[in-house]
Amino acid sequence: MLTTGLARWPGGHEPRLIAPRYLKPFIKRQKNDAADAEAIVEAAQRPTMRFVMAKKPRMLVAIALANKMAPVRRGCEEGINRMGK
Repeated sequence: MLTTGLARWPGGHEPRLIAPRYLKPFIKRQKNDAADAEAIVEAAQRPTMRFVMAKKPRMLVAIALANKMAPVRRGCEEGINRMGK
């Protein structure tokens, strides 16, 4: 789910994101939409639930660029390692 920090739902509600690893313990049965929705509601009502920040568009661009550069960086490292042998 992508959202900005400025997004607002009608009625003044602010969307919050729950990381899947925090939600997993609340799923009781097989994976379907009803079970997922029940787990989300139960988890969101817990006072100790930790919510995660939505990534800003600028951060998404930085992540995309880093992923694009990874093969290039890996190729350079392999070349340098081959020269050292």
